[in-house]
Amino acid sequence: MPLERPDIRDKDTYDRLGAPAGASLAADLAAIQADTETLFQLASKSITLSLAAVPVTETLFTVTGEVEVIVIGYIDVAVTGVNLTLEVGVAGATAGLIALTAVGALLIDLLWVDAAPAVLVAKPATNVIANGADIIHTIRTGAATAGAITYYCWWRALSTDGALAAA
Repeated sequence: MPLERPDIRDKDTYDRLGAPAGASLAADLAAIQADTETLFQLASKSITLSLAAVPVTETLFTVTGEVEVIVIGYIDVAVTGVNLTLEVGVAGATAGLIALTAVGALLIDLLWVDAAPAVLVAKPATNVIANGADIIHTIRTGAATAGAITYYCWWRALSTDGALAAA
């Protein structure tokens, strides 16, 4: 009896997993389990900005090993401050994930993936983080007086010890 396609709403996931081979239920489950380990997982971290000396860095996500990531910021409360600039990256490349952005652009209900936050953005590029470099948010210049951002990080392990968690 042929196996029928299950009701999976995400066609890309179904195509990636493929149809079960039918050898045995245990073998099919093991194959699906092994393949799903390579799919992206989601972690999130919310931060509230307040007055502090600059530059100030906050760890958003701790990383071990090598991981592939996609990072998006959602502006929950408009960011305010004088001559304030923010960026997201890792040590040594502090604007490597989200470019240095001026405070006037960080308005409520916008998505932040580059220097021009918007309501609709193209899917950001994936980036590979090596050697367990943590993902950080940096206030580069000026001081924040208010604001709140929720960061979403889709990630998947590339090395056997690759992992990511909200800090």
